[in-house]
Amino acid sequence: LATFLPSISGYTLQGEPETMDMDMSGVKYTNATAKYKNGDKQITVSMFDYNYISGLSGAYTAMMNMNMETNEESWHSEKIGGFPAWSDWKKKDNEGSIGVVVNDRIFVITEGHGGVSQDELKSAASSINFGGLAGAAK
Repeated sequence: LATFLPSISGYTLQGEPETMDMDMSGVKYTNATAKYKNGDKQITVSMFDYNYISGLSGAYTAMMNMNMETNEESWHSEKIGGFPAWSDWKKKDNEGSIGVVVNDRIFVITEGHGGVSQDELKSAASSINFGGLAGAAK
């Protein structure tokens, strides 16, 4: 998965991506996480591939079909890279996350903190090669 971690315009990768591969009695789990900085702004991209994830994705299916707006939070379902996604933005904290589910198998979570704008977060999430991930998730 680490090969699918993006380069984010205006941000510098902080160290090497963290990766893990596990196989236990036929259950396979892989993840890759990279952290990026631009001054105080931070973006983290995490990818999780779990061969039994479709059984766990039911809770996220509901979130991917929800839209909510309050004084403090904005939650919207959308499509990113052609895949179902959700965007959660904390207005007062000026931080949020975007989650994308690729082929009911790979979760991609992009998180922003420290003053990242919604546009920067969406741009970072959109810079991921979701087509390549989909091909790898077969």
